[in-house]
Parts: sequence; C-alpha cells; structure tokens
Amino acid sequence: MRMSLDAKNKIGFMDGSLSRPAQDDPLFKIWSRCNSMVKSWLLNTVNQEIYDSILYYDDAVEMWNDLYSRFRVSNLPRKYQLEQAVATLKQGSMDLSAYYTKKKMLWEQLSNTRISTTRRCQCDHVKELMEEAETSIIIQFLMGLNENFANIRGQILNMKPRPSLTEIYNMLDQDESQRIVGSAQSLNSHPAAFQVQDTNTSENNQILLSHGGYHKVKCSYCSRLGNTVDKCYKKHGYPPGMFKGKKSNVVASTNLALTQSSINQDNGQHEDVSCDQFSKDQLQSMIS
Repeated sequence: MRMSLDAKNKIGFMDGSLSRPAQDDPLFKIWSRCNSMVKSWLLNTVNQEIYDSILYYDDAVEMWNDLYSRFRVSNLPRKYQLEQAVATLKQGSMDLSAYYTKKKMLWEQLSNTRISTTRRCQCDHVKELMEEAETSIIIQFLMGLNENFANIRGQILNMKPRPSLTEIYNMLDQDESQRIVGSAQSLNSHPAAFQVQDTNTSENNQILLSHGGYHKVKCSYCSRLGNTVDKCYKKHGYPPGMFKGKKSNVVASTNLALTQSSINQDNGQHEDVSCDQFSKDQLQSMIS
C-alpha cells in the first residue's frame, strides 16, 4: 500500500505530512480532491466489515491510523520462523546464485517484520549500527557456504576493510566459475590419461588385482596370479630340465608323435618307430 501511494505521490495524505488546509485556502479544493482519492483507494482494499468502520472518517490519515492501530500486531511466530530459516539455511545442493537469492529473500522478509517508528537519520551512530547489521548478515551468508568455498571464505574474512555483501558475492561467483572451468578441463584430459595408462599397462603386461587386502600381479597372457608376461613360460617356452621328473611322459608323447608321423609317410606304408631307434643323446636333445 505504501508503495502504491508513493508511486502516485500521495503518501503525504496517509502519513499526515500534508495536513488539511483551511477552507479559504486556495489549495483546499486540490487537497480535498486528492484526499478523497486516497480514501477511496483505502476503502476499496478492505473487506465489507472494515469498510463500514472507517467509512465516516474525513481524512485519509485518520483512516490509516485506525487501521494501523487495529491490525498492527507483533507477529512473533512468523519472526521466529524466519529467524530459524535464516540460521539453518545452508547452500547444500544449490548453486551460489540460488543460495544467495533465497538467503536475501529471507533477510528482506525478516526486516519487514520489524516495527520501526524512527525516521531516517544520517548520524554516525546509525551508520555504525547499519555496519554492524550488515556484518552479521555477511557472517550468516559465509557460514552457510559449502566447504569448496573454504579458501576464498578465509581470504574474505581477513580482508580489511570488509567488502560489502555484493562484492563478496561477486568474488565467490568468480571463484566458482574458475573451479567449474578447471573441472571441465580436467574431465577433458581424463580420456587421454586413461589411454596412456592403458598403453603403459600393455607394455608392462601387468594386471593388479585386489586380493586379501594387498595387490598381486597377474599375467596378461595366461591369467596366472604371481606371474608376469615377460617371464611367462607358456609364451616364451619352458627352461631346460624343467620337466626332468616327467621324462617318461615326454618320451611317450614323442614316441606317439613319431609313430603317427611314420604312419602318414610313404603313401600310407606303416613303419613302426620306437624310442629305441634313437640314441640317448638324440632323445635327451628332443626332450630339452
């Protein structure tokens, strides 16, 4: 209501700063017309019961004072709710802009619940009080930020003189933008890093597995734990004498292979080849 009257340059009729002039004053008719206009605006904004109780006032200021004294109550539950909302509001999953907007909205609503009967003053004492109030608001705002703003928050708290709330928001916004750009660059570089890591793993031919709380090496060729591909016998061959205890099996396998080879020779003519036809040195060489 105050905003509407002030926009129409008629708030003086409501607060009493434009008092009723004498009837013989040349400006009386102009004042009376404007006073009636403000009265009609007030009457059109109230319900019927209130309408009848203020209809017969002569001046708009009398109407306003009656409404003000009747409905001006201390909305303590609402103030308690707003104070609690301001104290408990944290950034959480909100971005910086949404958190700042919501916090500022609560501050404005809380300020609107305070009853102020003093007029504007430009003395030093009032300026000190306003500075103290803004400092409390800034502390509440910084306390609700996420921990990723810890560094820039510490810098702001140590700044002298203290910056305003708008300047602090701009600093935090720049810090958030820089971290977003840095995260995007880091994400873009990850595929290349993975490719390099995969290449190095292929060259080393080692696969680390979590086993029993510690890492074991696994061969990438035969998938055997505790082995690496550069020492894999299945890929590079077994060392001489490794199957010394299994010589008879090797000889039998060799005899079977040679017998099969002789069967396939000379157009199917069978020649029985046994290990007795080989010398001891030849057999040892073959086994090795």
